Amino acid sequence: MREIKFKGYGIRGKEWHYGFVYNYVTCRDGVAVEHYAIQLKESKEKLITDNNMFEVEEASIGQYTGFKDKNGAEIYEGDIVEYVSDTLMNEDNKVFIVEWETETNNGWLIRNYNYPDETAIDNEHLSYWLNDYIGLQSEVVGNIYEEELKEGK
Repeated sequence: MREIKFKGYGIRGKEWHYGFVYNYVTCRDGVAVEHYAIQLKESKEKLITDNNMFEVEEASIGQYTGFKDKNGAEIYEGDIVEYVSDTLMNEDNKVFIVEWETETNNGWLIRNYNYPDETAIDNEHLSYWLNDYIGLQSEVVGNIYEEELKEGK
């Protein structure tokens, strides 16, 4: 059975945090404000404290897929993976974004990074099932959220 955990990019520390995701609401000037946080999985504290809970950007939250790349790095939703074998035909078809297949909820997909607007399940040359192309041939090279930060989105 795979481990259920998440990662999210910290609002204050500007670094990735790994563990359990929480959603909570606060009230500011009579307006409800939604927040997201990651509680560190390794935390021995049962109570939520500043030492084990970190507010994160909602758009950055990604679930662990249960797979690891060739270096043993965990692969999360939103990660960018590059394939280093000859399994995928050409240079234009080697960098992918990891995402959950939402049309049928059948599993993790890798969608071609060079064609972000294509519907993943429609074109067999633009998307593949993650579990078919995982292991020694892949390497996590970034995260889509980090790319959006660099581009100023």
